[in-house]
Amino acid sequence: MEDLFEEVDELLEEGQSLEAYQLLESGSSNKMSEKDKVGWLYRSAMACYTKACTEDVNKSRLEWLRKAHDHALEAHKLNGSNVDVLSVLCSATGKLAEDSNIYDKIKLGFEFLNYLNEAIALQADSYEFLHMRGRLAYQVSTLGTTERTIARAIGCLPQTSLQQALEDLLAADNASPEEIENVFFIGKTYDAMGDYKNAEIYLNKVLTIESDPDCLVEQEYIEEAKEILNGSNYSKDS
Repeated sequence: MEDLFEEVDELLEEGQSLEAYQLLESGSSNKMSEKDKVGWLYRSAMACYTKACTEDVNKSRLEWLRKAHDHALEAHKLNGSNVDVLSVLCSATGKLAEDSNIYDKIKLGFEFLNYLNEAIALQADSYEFLHMRGRLAYQVSTLGTTERTIARAIGCLPQTSLQQALEDLLAADNASPEEIENVFFIGKTYDAMGDYKNAEIYLNKVLTIESDPDCLVEQEYIEEAKEILNGSNYSKDS
């Protein structure tokens, strides 16, 4: 399996997620060791998640995110302490929650929180987990009335605030600067707090950071940043 994994890793590094997934599918075997099975599932989850980010939300993005979630969850059940597996499981579940309908958004949000708590217990200073915790705090703090009602019917909302969101997102930025998704959410958090001066700084950064033209998710961040900056709270030369 090592040769297969090396070839898949190269394809993922080159952004060829579909080719990587197809190669993994062709190399699937019921006779794999548990270690190889975890490696196969992890790479399958990564390939599906990366592929999802290149797809339109109204087309096949959710399908690929569900595949990523299912592969990562199966790997997590085999090895609950693998941080890389937890990272892609959190990423897939969190993005699936963001892009789903209201009920699924809330349900998946609680599932995401469970995985995130496990991940933070293993590696609290990770960029990925700081970003995800800050992003979750932002999402919870900005829930609408209908979403809050549904959430309370399903479970207990975590106690959080925009200030906590900002602290985690800034810590993530310190750990790994210029990550477009993190800079975007810092800007959105400042905007939600009414700090338009700092929001403008970070939202303008989103427009200048190098992005992947094939990643529709990153392009959506850029378009939303432009929309916010075109609002009445910002100067028109932004």
